[in-house]
Amino acid sequence: MATAQTTFDAQVSRTQASTADRIELSFTLTNGNKPKNFKAPVMNGLRVLGGPYQSSSFQSINGRTSSSISYKYVVQGSKSGTVTIGSATVEAGGKTYSTKPITLTFTDAPVQADQSDSNGDLQAFLRNNFYLRAVVSDNDVYAGEELTVTYYIYINARSSITDYRLNGATQVPAFDGFYAEDIDVSHVQGEYQTINGQQFLVQPVKKVRLTPQRAGDLLADPMTVDATLSIRKQRSNDSFMDDFFGRGYDRINASATSPSVRIRVRDLPQPAPASFNGAVGSFDMHTTINTTKTTTDEPITYKVEVKGKGNLELFQVPELDLPPGWETYEPEVTSTASSKTYEYLLIPRSAGNFELPPHEWSYFDPKERQYFTLESEGYSIEVEQGKQYSGAGTTKEDVEELNRDIRFIGRSEPHFSKGSGIRVGSPVFATAVGFPFAAGLFTWLFLFWRNRHDDPVARAHKRAGSKALKQLRAAKELSEGDDTKAFCNEAIRVIWQYLGSKWQLPVSRQNKEQITQIFAEKDAPDDLRDETIELLRKLERSIYAPAISGSSSRELFEELESWITHMEKWQA
Repeated sequence: MATAQTTFDAQVSRTQASTADRIELSFTLTNGNKPKNFKAPVMNGLRVLGGPYQSSSFQSINGRTSSSISYKYVVQGSKSGTVTIGSATVEAGGKTYSTKPITLTFTDAPVQADQSDSNGDLQAFLRNNFYLRAVVSDNDVYAGEELTVTYYIYINARSSITDYRLNGATQVPAFDGFYAEDIDVSHVQGEYQTINGQQFLVQPVKKVRLTPQRAGDLLADPMTVDATLSIRKQRSNDSFMDDFFGRGYDRINASATSPSVRIRVRDLPQPAPASFNGAVGSFDMHTTINTTKTTTDEPITYKVEVKGKGNLELFQVPELDLPPGWETYEPEVTSTASSKTYEYLLIPRSAGNFELPPHEWSYFDPKERQYFTLESEGYSIEVEQGKQYSGAGTTKEDVEELNRDIRFIGRSEPHFSKGSGIRVGSPVFATAVGFPFAAGLFTWLFLFWRNRHDDPVARAHKRAGSKALKQLRAAKELSEGDDTKAFCNEAIRVIWQYLGSKWQLPVSRQNKEQITQIFAEKDAPDDLRDETIELLRKLERSIYAPAISGSSSRELFEELESWITHMEKWQA
């Protein structure tokens, strides 16, 4: 059987036209083996309105088969005159094929066409049988009220479109003014709907959950998708042969763009309750606590759970009303489709009986158009003094420092014994009596001099840095082991003892609540204050919430050394 000849030709729907007319330009490769690297010619003097649209066909007549692939453009003359379209090239079967140039003539006045504008017919066909629409669940909402927008492809089931393949989006909506969250629709099957008496296959291609962030008229932006369509096109009188051999089908590239959809967003009513934190929807709330009896060593786990339907992902973290002296960290948040749980670690710093007041929380219900306030139960907490860190403390080193500053005063009764009979006036007597007097006088003079020239407060200030580093080196053994909690407790003691020695802070002021005021009183730099606060927070998180902290003992040790160095340099 003879091998079919390979050809590569250029065709136009018309060679004479006005600058207002559209012309279909096609480059067709016939009987090409594995075509690749198609290159269109430079189209000077033309405006390209669309393309390339790729289509292919296969025919079998009297045992002879042929195939073709076409690259189609829609063009328009940019000005009157003559335009020459150069050669297009394509590779097939290891060879390169070129088309012959084509000359077009354009006039300003309309020219009677000698054949129909097939591209115009195609575009009209696609507008009626293949299009994209955006459907919103509600176009009149409140700020913070969730809605969804779904983009659907519509394909006329009774048209000649027999198959389609989506190639992706070329224009993705931006949703300005909304918080947007994609919803997966890849598993959703299309369904048939009757529209204006015609049956359409309706397939979702994108779905987004939107939460408006401001009031006003906002837009669900247009979206454009590209698709490859298989269109039935009968080419013989034998419809059975057309369907069997597929020669009655063309594949074309097409695109569809959805119109934008306007959404009216209303502002929330004012005034809002003090406990409102941006929740819009319909919710329920309850709290739980893991214990009502603890020590200053052990934190309390307090959970706030919100269930319902609405903008669960967007409202702010609830603020707790804690007893004086209690601390907490940013909560650990877990979410599901219908609930959100905030888990707090509450840290009591002192022993006693405390009341954890009821938690109050408000939300806006857009259906009822009003605010609702929910209140949880309160809890009575009994706190005992623990053995670990409680804000500050006195260590062995403090006692030793005190011992160097003030001598111990004895309280035992004096004991007298009979003398050995030293004679009054003898040299031995004079020495025995005079030496203690001289020694006492010398001691008094020395102490007088030291009190005048050596301030114990200044000495403590001077030794604070070296003392802290010495304590840190001892704590380093803990940092190299697994006892992170013990290391962090010791590190916190080092910080407060250092600040207490440097700035003569009483124990009552050695707490995190007063640290900002203390640094302000000492005219300390803001970055040094922030470094100190953050270091204390890291150490406390490592004690009470090691899973949340994420800091190793070695890293904390290095940060402590760096902090002491910064403090010493500033106070040098």
